[in-house]
Amino acid sequence: MAEENIFDFQIHYYLNQEGLHQMDAKILNECERQLLDAFDFIKACTGDFKIEVTPKKEGGLIESFVIVAIIIGKSDTFKNLINALIQKFFSSTQTKLANSNARIELYEKVKNGTLTKEEAEELIDEKKVRKCVSNYFKSLEKTDTVTSVEASVKKDGEQKPFSSSKIIKADFTKKILSDTTTEDKTETAGTTIRILSPVLRQGHGKVWKGYYSGKTIEFKVLDKEFLEQVYNNEIKFGANTVITCTLITITKKKVENGEYTNLKPEYAVKDVLQWEDDYTFKNSTKRYKKIKANEQQLDLFNQDQIQNK
Repeated sequence: MAEENIFDFQIHYYLNQEGLHQMDAKILNECERQLLDAFDFIKACTGDFKIEVTPKKEGGLIESFVIVAIIIGKSDTFKNLINALIQKFFSSTQTKLANSNARIELYEKVKNGTLTKEEAEELIDEKKVRKCVSNYFKSLEKTDTVTSVEASVKKDGEQKPFSSSKIIKADFTKKILSDTTTEDKTETAGTTIRILSPVLRQGHGKVWKGYYSGKTIEFKVLDKEFLEQVYNNEIKFGANTVITCTLITITKKKVENGEYTNLKPEYAVKDVLQWEDDYTFKNSTKRYKKIKANEQQLDLFNQDQIQNK
């Protein structure tokens, strides 16, 4: 049997001055947006419901909402999910993410109305909610006036909340997911790149374009000797000029709000040894000639040692 259930949801922002009942509107609106976005996860589990705002109250700054939900059967599962969301946002303790198989079982329990309070806390710990929580406290961290936040919810007509939690400013950072960039660098020696757009004059940009492994890439040239030959017009470039070099590939991943994003690879060229012109003649760079000269000297030195024995 379907029944309308009404819940009173309240967020209390404690402020650092007695008698102060206001805070930055932009920060408050962003916090509310993240919280309402997190409620969408519960809607995806239970079906749609309304969240209506009521007039603000003083006592620091108190935001009040009314949640109106049509619930089939017992309301315990819905209450457990609301409780889990409050604990996820406003408790300094962390829960572990359940594995995929366990999550499927939890979704079935939501449908059956048998989800426990502990299981609801596992289910609510998913990527979208964690991102909303992180963004909520990223915004709130920007204001100095808020010293703590408390949230509570009670069923309409009842005196005591069935869920409440409070977090102090010192614990806000526990809720913020770190944003970092990881970097992995590989070098491929003796590879070839067909030059599409060289930089022929010093001071006219540093990025070259070439064709490598079936795709067009942009790269910097780190070989100063090779660049000197290019700028001195000692190396000619045609439609099919190919260089033999060591290619550095830098792959980066950005971690933002606990999610990985692959960034565009970066390329650099060092140790250019040879190039081929339009007539397919293979030419050696000064670097390559030095390497060969050193190898010859080393061979002569080794041969002298053998003869002297």
